Amino acid sequence: GIAAPPLGDSTKYLSVYTNGVATLNAPGTLSSLSVYLGSIDSYNTITFNGKNGFSQSFSGSQLYPPANGDQFDASTNRRLYFSFDPNDLVNQVVFTSSGNSFEFDNIAANDPPTNVPEPVTLSLFAAGLAGAAALRRRKQAVTA
Repeated sequence: GIAAPPLGDSTKYLSVYTNGVATLNAPGTLSSLSVYLGSIDSYNTITFNGKNGFSQSFSGSQLYPPANGDQFDASTNRRLYFSFDPNDLVNQVVFTSSGNSFEFDNIAANDPPTNVPEPVTLSLFAAGLAGAAALRRRKQAVTA
């Protein structure tokens, strides 16, 4: 019934008390998120919201059963990893608790990877550069 740091965590952490809410708004969309949760309780909830109305919630019992709030058990004090479908456009994470309390720390979020050009695109670009260089050499040879 009290807030305590996640097991083994000696840094500052965030605690959401009874009927409290903590919201993380991302500047863009997220491809993944990891968070270290402390003493997971059944009344803790994480909700992922995205553009165009996407929303999915996970209760403490869904995150890691048994969600009994044990502050000294490594199984209820753990880092969890979430990956998101690019179509969900997740840009907000909401931590809520209907009891005392929901502790977490060390949130790591990743933006979707940038697109890497296809090999064919790179080869066309290289061919264009080679062609431009050949034209320049030919033009220089003709004027010399």
